[in-house]
Amino acid sequence: MKIDKLYDQLSSKEQYRLAQRSNLLSPKFPRSLFTYENRFQTVVSEISDIISRSNKSVTFLDVGCGDGVYENLLSKEVAEKMVSIGVDFSGEQLKKASKYFSKTYKVDLDSEKLPIPDKFVDFVICSEVLEHLFFPEKVVAEIHRVLKPHGVLLITVPNFSSTQTRLSVFFSGRSPMVNYTDNKEHIRFYSLRDIDNLLIGKFKKEKVRGISSFLFASWNSILKLPLPKFIQDLGDRYLPGSANGIMVLSRKK
Repeated sequence: MKIDKLYDQLSSKEQYRLAQRSNLLSPKFPRSLFTYENRFQTVVSEISDIISRSNKSVTFLDVGCGDGVYENLLSKEVAEKMVSIGVDFSGEQLKKASKYFSKTYKVDLDSEKLPIPDKFVDFVICSEVLEHLFFPEKVVAEIHRVLKPHGVLLITVPNFSSTQTRLSVFFSGRSPMVNYTDNKEHIRFYSLRDIDNLLIGKFKKEKVRGISSFLFASWNSILKLPLPKFIQDLGDRYLPGSANGIMVLSRKK
């Protein structure tokens, strides 16, 4: 099977369907009192904050946009300040995403350049993408090329050094976040230091935040342990290197 057809097939899974994600920004009470996957809440909040502070229209690029989940979750006021471009490897995902973007492009990020001029974009997000790529350094270099001077890059990745992964490996010798066949899609694994190495010389790191700290669920841990939400908030803020995922905000040098 060709790799692009594989990604099209993956996009048909339930967890990739936008219609199934009606509760992404905040779970309903009483679930909201406990830890949950807060990646969408964290990223949408960061995008909204950056766009809202701008006094002009922002050229926005989503590298690996999928079905446009982040753009769908943005408020109308924020979206109206953006000229958005979406890039993805899956034609099926781009069909779903097209209504959120001014332009979309089907691109193999491992082998093709971004079809965007140099120094054209103000703000790039690359969320949950680098772990799927053979050559992530090429994508980072391409993002650097298309960003304007001092442009902003927001990256999120699963964290190989998370508390969940460490405990799973310690007690069982494996982790559902890493080991095949639980994880069939990720081929690269990152800690915060690895992201620093990808950005070195090209970007200045401005902010690091954890994602889904102390969330112990069947999909990320051998333990299933409900913990209070305030513990997650503290972990995301003060212990990002131990969180389930990492968000890094940086600026082009």
